[in-house]
Amino acid sequence: MLARFVLFGLGFFVFGCGGDSTQEVAVPTPAVEAAPAADAEEQAGSDTLGADALANLAKADAKDGAEDKVVSKCALCALHMDGSPEHAVSAGEYSLHMCSADCKAYFEEDVSGSLAKLADVVN
Repeated sequence: MLARFVLFGLGFFVFGCGGDSTQEVAVPTPAVEAAPAADAEEQAGSDTLGADALANLAKADAKDGAEDKVVSKCALCALHMDGSPEHAVSAGEYSLHMCSADCKAYFEEDVSGSLAKLADVVN
C-alpha cells in the first residue's frame, strides 16, 4: 500500500510539474515477487518419491495382472473401484487412474498422504 502511495506521489510530482508534456518519464514499478514453486512432494516426480512409495506403486500396478506402470484401480477406493484414464494422475513414472474427479482432486491435494494410504492397501 505504501509503495503505491509513493509511486502515485512520484508520478504526480513528475507529471504535474509543468515541463514538456510530451516527454516520457520512466517511473519504476515495484518488483513482483514470483509465486513459490510447487512443493516437490506435490509434483511427485520419481526422484521425489521414496523407495517405499515406489515399491507400493509397483505392488498396486501388479494388482491388475499387468506391470505397465498404470494403476487401473482407484488408489483412494482401496483398489476396489475401476479407474478411468479420464481421471488419471501421475506419481513418478506411474499413472494412477482414479474412479472420479473427486478422488483425483483429493489425491492431488495430498499426494504424500494419498500414497501413504496406498501403502495400507497393498501391504
